[in-house]
Amino acid sequence: MSRPVPSVAVRPHVCTACSLLCDDVQVRVDGERVVSVEPACPKAVERLTSTAIAATCAVGGKAADYERAVAAAAELLAAAKMPVVTGLQYATVAAMRAAIELAERLGATIDPIDDRGRSGEFAAVQSVGAVTATLGEIAARADLVVNWFVDPVATHPRLRERLGDSPTLGAATGATRQWIDVATKLQATDAAESARVLRALLQDAPLDEQRAETTAGVPLAKWRDLADQLAAAKYVAFVFDETTLGVDDRDDQRRLAKVALAELVAALHQHTRCVALPLAPGGNLAGVRQTLTWQTGFPGAVTFASGAPEYHPDEATGQQMLARGEADAVLVVGGDPLGKHSTWSPTARDAFCSTPTIVIDSTDTATRQAAAVALAVRPFHIAEAGSVFRTDGVALPLAAAVDSHLPSCEQVLRDIAAALLSRGG
Repeated sequence: MSRPVPSVAVRPHVCTACSLLCDDVQVRVDGERVVSVEPACPKAVERLTSTAIAATCAVGGKAADYERAVAAAAELLAAAKMPVVTGLQYATVAAMRAAIELAERLGATIDPIDDRGRSGEFAAVQSVGAVTATLGEIAARADLVVNWFVDPVATHPRLRERLGDSPTLGAATGATRQWIDVATKLQATDAAESARVLRALLQDAPLDEQRAETTAGVPLAKWRDLADQLAAAKYVAFVFDETTLGVDDRDDQRRLAKVALAELVAALHQHTRCVALPLAPGGNLAGVRQTLTWQTGFPGAVTFASGAPEYHPDEATGQQMLARGEADAVLVVGGDPLGKHSTWSPTARDAFCSTPTIVIDSTDTATRQAAAVALAVRPFHIAEAGSVFRTDGVALPLAAAVDSHLPSCEQVLRDIAAALLSRGG
């Protein structure tokens, strides 16, 4: 149970509106609502003061009590031969562990997705590697920060503040910080080709100038200037949108763009220190990947169908399994694959609507409305407590800012598991 809080109070809070997880936030609460946020980050205000909370459970589209909904969820999952567990962006580490345990018990596939329904893409890390750093290290050491096909002002408004607003890095470095926005500075549009051109210039590799200018969309002289600036810096930090990387809805192009950026970062180490900082959406995406990896050895698209965890990133995403007609039940934990921003294919959407689904969520989403069983939980952003991971891999404790009469996501998942056990499942 969550701890009781005064009717009106100001409380410290870790903000999960974006992946920076700012831990200096103060929220003013009135009962079960957050009424104001300081600092007044637009992302934080929009997310934390939202009142669109689903407070009831439903079975077959009709209101049901909690016990009935849990029993109905267990019944659907017990009957499934190839269930899928997905969502998980808005869940604590404890809830994620409960979801993984449930997936293992069911022999299910577990595939976390972001708030646009996209599964994780890990080819760059697995094939090239990743050079990362904490926000603190970047703030203390980076003299050149590159916005790589991302607009942090829109997606992560406090990034500059978190990395230090002052251009002076301090006496220890004897340097000043510069910021470069690639899309603004060069009007480049192709993230993958841009990274390849820069890497070739940094490695003095042969380069077809006409082809480079055509594919990257920028005169080669400008790329040479940028390559020289990167090589001359003492510490370069690329910040990039982890879920799009300049390519909105093409999974294959996103993969190429991520691999190309990882190769560029590696090439820069011939000249200087360089890291890449992913900027993920809000919630706990970094946490679910960390948790899945330490529990199963893999960061996503994990199937327990054989009795042991297996990794099938090109076959075992929820969208792919639905589109192929393989999934016969879906458990969505805090996700909205049918929402207006979803990138799921029409085939996957249609299959989802015709498949028995259980949705655990705190908001009345399109996915929840289509569910055979809907279970209401306390709002993740303001009423959950547990561990979450910042975008740089640092774990932080999340405390409830408001009291809630609703169960936690972890409790719902464990109650479903207990109901399955009582059925002999």
